[in-house]
Amino acid sequence: MNNELSLWQRIKNFFSNLFGRNKLLTDGTTNSEANEPNFGASNSFEAPKTDAFKKAEEDRKIIDLQRLFMSGKIKESDLTLEQYSALDKLFDSQIDEAKRKNNALKKKILKSLVEDKDIMQLYRQFQNGEVKEEDLTEDQTKQIDFLLDMDIERMKRQGQELRAKLA
Repeated sequence: MNNELSLWQRIKNFFSNLFGRNKLLTDGTTNSEANEPNFGASNSFEAPKTDAFKKAEEDRKIIDLQRLFMSGKIKESDLTLEQYSALDKLFDSQIDEAKRKNNALKKKILKSLVEDKDIMQLYRQFQNGEVKEEDLTEDQTKQIDFLLDMDIERMKRQGQELRAKLA
């Protein structure tokens, strides 16, 4: 047992020395004492840390509640008003995040397609009727469908902006 203790003590000392802890400074204090914040003087450092931990714990509980709800283990009628609103807020934030990621991915795909001169030329030929859909490969069809969808979305946005200006 004494050998185990000394082995653990040696391992601890090795890591302490490796990371420079507990070295004596010129004023007689150790390195770890000098770097430790003084919690007795002020509680301001501890408060934000505690708030962050509380927020993380609340978020985890809401996500656990969502898992239970989605698996059918609890029903909507089992939720309190506070739980229901927290879940609603979580779902909204997850939907917003998914939309944001989806839009970023669409922009990335659109940029790569627009930079591909061959696809853009093929897209113009398709729009002008020079190329038929049956003449396209499956990949080309998917790429042109994507570009058409982006054009439709752009036209819808332009229509909404025009309606807003006229209103």
